[in-house]
Amino acid sequence: MKQPLPRFETSKGDLPLGPTHGLKTRLSGMAEGLRFSQLSPARQNLIRLCQTINFGSIENLEVRDCEPTFDPPPVMLRDLKLDSDVGPRPELALADFVVSNEILRLMGHLNEIKLGTIRRIEVRGGLPRRILLEQVLQPTAALADLAGGGKYSEDPIDWGIAKHQRPTNDPGASMERR
Repeated sequence: MKQPLPRFETSKGDLPLGPTHGLKTRLSGMAEGLRFSQLSPARQNLIRLCQTINFGSIENLEVRDCEPTFDPPPVMLRDLKLDSDVGPRPELALADFVVSNEILRLMGHLNEIKLGTIRRIEVRGGLPRRILLEQVLQPTAALADLAGGGKYSEDPIDWGIAKHQRPTNDPGASMERR
């Protein structure tokens, strides 16, 4: 017996998924039932490109507002075996289908990228299997994030020196515990 597809609650009704639509999607049930038709057109194009490549990679894919952009066009590399024939991905012929876990993970990473570049999406069997992200770190935010969060301070004293070891402006104070 066929189970009904999970319902996705959004702030703007049942629109295709993708951050450019301003959606707030509840993640429960998504792994079993996110459909290709629920993705934004840009995300659908990315999935179709993966299916067309079948084996190879997509390089230098620009991401803006969490959506893949094709301006400038990314580079498509196809890995072709000369000793065997590999058929196309079956979903390539379908108008709609439930997306795989690999596609869900790729969509999750896209949701985290406001502006950036995916250097490489490795495609095997028509599915995105690995990605290489390029991120430009801003000095203040990057160091704080790498250090485990918190506000970055340019004062070296705040870089992990215990309170009792910090020098004071008081010439009479000793370096002992205060």
